[in-house]
Amino acid sequence: MFEDEAANLHSRNEKLHANIKKLIKERNVDDLAFLNSLNENNKPESTIPPSFTRHKTEFQSNLESINKMGPPSKRELERRKENTEESKRNDIGTSFPKEISPKKTSVVQEENKKLKMEIAKLNKNINSLKRSVEAKDQERKELIEDYKDKERRIFKDQDSNQARLRREYDHKIQNLQAKIDEKNENEVKLSQKYDRLREESLIKDSIIQKLNDEIVKKDKDYKKMIEEITLESQRCNANIQPKKSEEEDEEIYHAQDVGISNDQDHLNIKSRLEALDRRFESRFKQELAKNENEIINDDVAYFSQTKSTKFAQTRPTSIPDSA
Repeated sequence: MFEDEAANLHSRNEKLHANIKKLIKERNVDDLAFLNSLNENNKPESTIPPSFTRHKTEFQSNLESINKMGPPSKRELERRKENTEESKRNDIGTSFPKEISPKKTSVVQEENKKLKMEIAKLNKNINSLKRSVEAKDQERKELIEDYKDKERRIFKDQDSNQARLRREYDHKIQNLQAKIDEKNENEVKLSQKYDRLREESLIKDSIIQKLNDEIVKKDKDYKKMIEEITLESQRCNANIQPKKSEEEDEEIYHAQDVGISNDQDHLNIKSRLEALDRRFESRFKQELAKNENEIINDDVAYFSQTKSTKFAQTRPTSIPDSA
């Protein structure tokens, strides 16, 4: 009876340990150091009944003695067979249940009480383990959700930053493209303006060259005219010589006639020069207004001054006065 109860308790403990291992395997719990005392290799001696320990020791000693023994002889086998048959006959007479003594009953009850307390303790530990596992699962879920929320926020921030940077760079690129287009347009305009100014400069240079050639020609004409005027003046001066006459009236008349003749020649020459100067100056001013060149203004002033100086030099110095 006692051995049957011990065997039942042992089988229950084995089932309990199997359930614990199954729970540990399902929950993936690593930190179970407090259950090391429940392992088969580390069972507390208090949970095993003393009788079970004694029977276990006897069984091990018998097993060792059997292993040390050699094969039984034929005679030994016959003796064992006879003993077995005799024991069966004895068992028929003693097959009624034996009464357990009160001392053994108290011991069994005490052992049952201890086993129940141990089972309650194990159940309590299992419940605590379940709660801790559930708490860890909940914490893991919360951490996963927090991590996902953080990743979503980071992704959203990065996406918004990329969109903002894309807008800024697009705006900068558009501004730079507009500046480049404006610069290219200005370069085209400046190139066209440069070509136009170069053409105008060539035209003005040709006009200035023509004017310079004309000025040189006019200078030659003036020199030639001055030479002619000088020769004419010399000729007039040579013709104007006082002639002695017997009569004073004839001398005075002759002097008046010569003076009038000289004055008339001088006026004719002066009028011709002034007309020529007016034509040249009007033409020169037209070219000056057309080209708007300051250098030509200086040339006009210089030419006018030279003209007046030369004309003053060509004026006859010895013109007799008409009395």
